[in-house]
Amino acid sequence: MSAKTRSGKVIDLRKKKPGSSGTLSFNWGGSHASRPKPARQSPLRARRRRTRAIAGLGMFTILAMLAYGANWISYVPRFSIAAVEVEGAADIPPRLIEAYLEADLFDGAYAFLSRQNIFLYPRESLEESLMEQVPRIRSAKVSREGLLAQAVVVTVEEREPRGRWCDAGGCYYLDKDGFIFASAPLASDIGLYTFAGTLANSGSPIGQTFLPRYFPNMLEFLEKLKDAGYPPLDLSLEGEEDVSVMLDWGFEIRAPLRSDPDKLIRDLELVLASDTLRGKESRLEYIDLRFGNRVYYKFENSEAAKIE
Repeated sequence: MSAKTRSGKVIDLRKKKPGSSGTLSFNWGGSHASRPKPARQSPLRARRRRTRAIAGLGMFTILAMLAYGANWISYVPRFSIAAVEVEGAADIPPRLIEAYLEADLFDGAYAFLSRQNIFLYPRESLEESLMEQVPRIRSAKVSREGLLAQAVVVTVEEREPRGRWCDAGGCYYLDKDGFIFASAPLASDIGLYTFAGTLANSGSPIGQTFLPRYFPNMLEFLEKLKDAGYPPLDLSLEGEEDVSVMLDWGFEIRAPLRSDPDKLIRDLELVLASDTLRGKESRLEYIDLRFGNRVYYKFENSEAAKIE
């Protein structure tokens, strides 16, 4: 190699060009993953969103207007209850029933829909409340006579007294199911039996039921005694399973609660017709029918005996 050549400058192609990063990168037609293009929102999708929003707002507005209209119409005087009429009341003052019903209807509280509206008034609730507040009412029906009638008619059925339940605090009427519904005067009522015995609760007797499972059966027993010629005066509960019935003849009958009234009557007639007791009824203190085929009896001033 000549000296000229040796003294000349050598250009190194491997040197970096100005502005180069030091490595060569090649893009073979692909896009840079680090900088994706922003997705364009579909005009159709945006239009649907706006439509749904407008529809929802419109529906809410319509519902709000309907609710306001219903509220306003429910309080219109033309569609409000203006009078209360009572039918079927005998011992209950009609004005008392009217007062209870009006107090329940016009309770002073503001409701979204008026309770006094002739189409919206709570009929079943009023009936139940009336029977609860006035125990003498056995059933109550609230109705209106016409489509636009502004008077409600309360038809009641009162409980009929079938006896008196008494304790040291006084006497109370009870119906055919043993339900105690009202105070009774101390003077005896002709044709009513007197009952005595514990109740389920120690509070007020009114609203409670005497012998809830057995009272109809015992009432039937008393009626059959009367029909058979042994008029009963009163019935007392003895313990939890027995009763004692005082007869107009002057002696009492002891019997189980769970007994057939017809069988009791037959047993009583057989015993009184026996040689032991025939014609001696005035001396009897009691006859005990609680032990099946064994019947016990007791005369005054003597020991108890039995008939088998």
